[in-house]
Amino acid sequence: MAKILLVDDDELLVRMYQKKLENGGHKVITASDGQIAIQTALQEKPDLVILDIRMPKMDGMQAMHRLREDEWGKTVPIIMLTNVDYLNNSMREGASSDHPIYYLVKSNTRPDKVLKKINEIINFLTEERLR
Repeated sequence: MAKILLVDDDELLVRMYQKKLENGGHKVITASDGQIAIQTALQEKPDLVILDIRMPKMDGMQAMHRLREDEWGKTVPIIMLTNVDYLNNSMREGASSDHPIYYLVKSNTRPDKVLKKINEIINFLTEERLR
């Protein structure tokens, strides 16, 4: 079981993913904007962070950048789960410099696929720690 921080301002989407991930055996904590996400992540130190990009107060790109400035946050796996066009040059450059593990487009990615990707990442990290 992994502790996952799910960050999105869409309450309906958060509830749907939270239920899916909890049914998949994970503990889920949530945040509705980037500022709350940073505070929660640094306090809770989740095993993985799922970030939307477009959010109030602080967007996901800024939140990811701030997390990467922290010693713990430098290595936490981050999945960007958003509908923002990744092909935008500034978006791609910003995301690649802060090293998200995956970039998934909400409209093209079913919740089952998100859960599968999370499980793959968690299993990989667990195997790495055992080596």
